[in-house]
Amino acid sequence: MNLLIEKSEILLSLGVKAFNARSNKHLVIIFIIFAISGGVAVFCSKFLLSFLNLDPVYLGDYIYWPLRIVILLISYQFILLFVSTIFGEFHHFKKYSLKFLTFLKKAGS
Repeated sequence: MNLLIEKSEILLSLGVKAFNARSNKHLVIIFIIFAISGGVAVFCSKFLLSFLNLDPVYLGDYIYWPLRIVILLISYQFILLFVSTIFGEFHHFKKYSLKFLTFLKKAGS
């Protein structure tokens, strides 16, 4: 049992360092924000494609899924900023979104 506790403490400390969290509680908040944002982004990408009548039956899987993934990745960045603002962590997540959007801009050039 003590070994399990020691390993979990090591993992938490690695997570705190990796995500620049101030504490274990802050790390949990960061994970909650990532989870909510991911779930909402998946729902929104599906809803948007359904709203536009872009169905895999009509488009085919080779067009539908790459299109959905692109919509998912872009919408996730904005949803992440929105959810992090609600939790009061906008400044912490702004750097993640800016890094990803800069990567997209470079890849598109």
